[in-house]
Amino acid sequence: LHKSSPVWWEEGRAVYDVLRYDVLATPLGQNLLCFPLFLKGLTHAVIGFECIGPFLLFIPFFTSVVRTVTVFAFFCLQIGFGLSLHLQMFPWVSSVAMLPFLPTVFWDICFKRSRKASSSERVPPLRSSGWTNALVSFFLMYGFFWNLHNVEKFQMPTRLHWIAHALAIDQYWGMFSPYPPREDGWYVVQGRLKNGDQIDPFQGGNSVRWEKPPDVFKSYKSFRWRKYLFQKWWQDEKVLFYFARYLCQDWNRHRKGEEVLEEIEIFFMLEETLPEGEAPPERISAWKGSCPEG
Repeated sequence: LHKSSPVWWEEGRAVYDVLRYDVLATPLGQNLLCFPLFLKGLTHAVIGFECIGPFLLFIPFFTSVVRTVTVFAFFCLQIGFGLSLHLQMFPWVSSVAMLPFLPTVFWDICFKRSRKASSSERVPPLRSSGWTNALVSFFLMYGFFWNLHNVEKFQMPTRLHWIAHALAIDQYWGMFSPYPPREDGWYVVQGRLKNGDQIDPFQGGNSVRWEKPPDVFKSYKSFRWRKYLFQKWWQDEKVLFYFARYLCQDWNRHRKGEEVLEEIEIFFMLEETLPEGEAPPERISAWKGSCPEG
């Protein structure tokens, strides 16, 4: 519902744009950029399956076969996400969350349960009550209209909002919505030591380099560092002050004399993704000053 941009529906360019998002794309994802026609078809396939897949899980006929195929299709979708994008645990957690939708027949085959058990050993089939089905149906429709409430002019009645907040189902899924990010980049930290040398304390004291890293994701110390720094904190002077203080304290903790870090300037190399290629990176000085004390 949130992916309402023409790049998903009409142009079919969304997956291509996602894989050009350097801070997330894996080497495999970057190599797929060589096949734009394939990625266009993949865009339509992904958005189409995300629309109909949830309904296939509750189809009332050929349930076992349809559910099994649908769940494994979701597995393939998540594996594709995990191989082409640095998403950490997300694809694997999402895959595990699909396991309850596998039908009894699947588990019977997996565990080779005998269908010839005696009547005294046979477990009666579990049947859900009408009230249970009604409750599940209500929450499915509630979730659908809640998402619709977030993206369209439709407004869910305010008196029903308490249900979402009380049960923590006030969901909002905005990843790559309504279109993939059009700005990314990387940080360059220019530090001056007491002896006049210039180093990049964020990159372990290496020399300052302005060119784009071969793998932008690896220019961050970890996934959490990337998550912390890539929320446009380069526009927030207060956050950058504490970031600069951390870099100074971390560097000076085990150094004295001429190797002490005295001044620091944080740059963000802003790179804009265009419909055809990428614009030259813009060097933005986000924070500059002497090493904060305390």
